[in-house]
Amino acid sequence: MEDVCMEHSAHERAIGKHDARLDSHSEAIDQLRDCVTRLTALQEQDAAWHAEAEKHIEALESAPAARWKTVETAAISTLAGGVAGAVLMAIGIQ
Repeated sequence: MEDVCMEHSAHERAIGKHDARLDSHSEAIDQLRDCVTRLTALQEQDAAWHAEAEKHIEALESAPAARWKTVETAAISTLAGGVAGAVLMAIGIQ
């Protein structure tokens, strides 16, 4: 009967040891889950910031082109006005 009790006692200790390990792993898994949740939130914030930064960069890159287009339009208008004035003066309309 003592052999059975010793064997039973060893199983009880082993089960207790495994339960303790399982509990500690459960805590680690919970901590990892919380960490993944926080990392996901940070990644989403970073993606939103990145998208907003891309919009600003595109706006900054298109600004010189818009200015150049304005200069180009003014130059063409001035040239066309000059040509029209020269033609009108050549045919005698003042």
